Amino acid sequence: MLEQPEREQQRVVVVVSVQSQADLLVAALQASGIPAAATITTVRLGHEWVEGYAVSVTSADEELALALLRDLGAPPPPATDDRPPRR
Repeated sequence: MLEQPEREQQRVVVVVSVQSQADLLVAALQASGIPAAATITTVRLGHEWVEGYAVSVTSADEELALALLRDLGAPPPPATDDRPPRR
């Protein structure tokens, strides 16, 4: 049996409501050498569920991607159970 190489864990670095904004952020990350992708997602913000586009990168690129996104004025990533929201 052939073993598949383990895929690196993906981290959501930003969720936006408009696909064109997600596409621009993915392009900015990729232009900086950070592989990124956008997918449709549903996240809980406060007491509401919001549908949007999640931009994700590998866990190894997460900190660099977050710094670039902050410089671009993108919203902080959604809070998860294991990570408080960034300001």
